[in-house]
Amino acid sequence: NEWMKYIARYGALKTCLEAEQFAEADKDLTRQVGAFQAFRQGFQERGAALPDSAQKWGAGLASQLLASSDGRALQSGAQLAGSLRLKSAEPILVRLAGERPHGDGVRGTVFAALAAIDGPQFAPLLGKTLTDSSESRSLREQVARQLGTIPQKEGRAQLVAALQTAPAETASLIAEGLAGTREGAEQLLALIEAGKASPRLLQERPIQVRLEQLRLPKWPERFAKLTAGLPPADQRMDQLLRIRADSFRKAKPDAALGAKVFEKNCATCHQLGGKGAKVGPQLDGVGNRPVERLLEDILDPNRNVDPNFRTTRLTLKDGRDLLGLFLREEGEVVVLADDKGKEVRIEKKAIEERSISPLSPMPANWAEAMNETELNHLLAYLLQQRGK
Repeated sequence: NEWMKYIARYGALKTCLEAEQFAEADKDLTRQVGAFQAFRQGFQERGAALPDSAQKWGAGLASQLLASSDGRALQSGAQLAGSLRLKSAEPILVRLAGERPHGDGVRGTVFAALAAIDGPQFAPLLGKTLTDSSESRSLREQVARQLGTIPQKEGRAQLVAALQTAPAETASLIAEGLAGTREGAEQLLALIEAGKASPRLLQERPIQVRLEQLRLPKWPERFAKLTAGLPPADQRMDQLLRIRADSFRKAKPDAALGAKVFEKNCATCHQLGGKGAKVGPQLDGVGNRPVERLLEDILDPNRNVDPNFRTTRLTLKDGRDLLGLFLREEGEVVVLADDKGKEVRIEKKAIEERSISPLSPMPANWAEAMNETELNHLLAYLLQQRGK
């Protein structure tokens, strides 16, 4: 597909259209999707709009994929529909969003597509899912993140309603979403002042940094007042780190099981022993660190942030904020990696402001996302990786 991307970026329009027709004639749907994505990326890097004929090509591919019963095809179709903002795909996406047998991966991608196509319209559907206790925590967290990308009042309203009954791990994601705009931040502070949300949220570093960047009126005084009497966040984290270190020393972990935990949770961003992705820091030799430092790196990733792996924040002209690790620029496109290691491509012309955060792109909720037994297995595996 590199040649499709190259032609779309540098070729004459006539040559581009000929390449498009050639690729569209391929009977293999998977190859067609790859060719289309490469073709679209080329036009993005060129800084030009996708031709109408290619828009129709993409819409047709999305329609075929969304008609499938295969999970991978459904995810691919939802991603395509969301990236092209296909209004025609809304009915089937709404249906898929409610079909639990498809699993959290498919449904999470479907909700993301709906938020991208028309966030304000579908905010109530996302909000209903977020507050449904029968839904899995994984899906609810994905939905909370998507609501946080909707800058309009409809998205904030759902976050405000959900925050008042959300468990701690989901409350953090909701509060982070609200802290992305001045309006949302004021609503978050009002909930805390009214006793409807925990003031501990303000001590969480990702939320704190977002609020500081907004430069709210009298922010230092308001923060001090709302968090008065609370133990410092570092003190609470230090206590958790001691508890988990003691747990590891008393446990009988299995490094082989730890390798599976690494593959499931860490390999999407980190490479170790030649396996995994090179998004975050490479981890060969990580076992030379003591267990206390490994726990810090996993449970408190914002404590020791390598300057080369800090979060980039893009404020878009439509009001949305995107956070991720900067990977590269390709022509008129900026490429970030999200917290799952997936590439996110943003056209430069859509960016209002670009800044570097002191935070790590690594999620800071592993204490909730990974149970104590899994963490002990992971630590045992990592401690074996001492390099040559």
